[in-house]
Amino acid sequence: MKQALSLCLVLLALVTCVAQATQSGDFKREQLSPKGRAAYETLRSACIFGVGRLGYGGEISKEELALYQLLDERQAVNALRSLVTGGSYEGGLYALLGLSLANKAEFDRAVEIYNARNDPPEWQATGSFECFRATGDTVTTMGGCIVLSESRAKVVARIQSGGYERLLTFKSMDVRLERDFFRSWNKAWQLPAQ
Repeated sequence: MKQALSLCLVLLALVTCVAQATQSGDFKREQLSPKGRAAYETLRSACIFGVGRLGYGGEISKEELALYQLLDERQAVNALRSLVTGGSYEGGLYALLGLSLANKAEFDRAVEIYNARNDPPEWQATGSFECFRATGDTVTTMGGCIVLSESRAKVVARIQSGGYERLLTFKSMDVRLERDFFRSWNKAWQLPAQ
């Protein structure tokens, strides 16, 4: 009787593990809205991880805006979980940041998965320049106007400690409105557009 009960418990545990593995592998980009798919692709191929005001004009990056767009999707957690393993290393950092905001339990699991990645980074062409080549142990980050190569572990630890959350003060619509305000302000003062 005890053996049968033990066997049932083991089978139940196996079925649960298989169901969870299947569930995480079931994500398809088609489940996202057209804007969500575009946001997913932007994050999947991100070359630089930067949050907050970046560059000369102090603008929000297209990747951060894509993260906000993806967080608005019904399948946000599944999409972010997929980016942790299938995106560039920098895209995986955006996914971790999104998961830290959306689902703490998934975030904790995703950190372990992200830290275990050891696939070589791909060389990516992105229009006018090519992505900085990270080694896999390092990622390219940006803070303000400064572009750095930092340890992946260091950036993940900063996400875990909430170091980037203070920079995420806007919702997606607010960011677009603010971005448009700064563009019109730059135009009025005839400053170079960013």
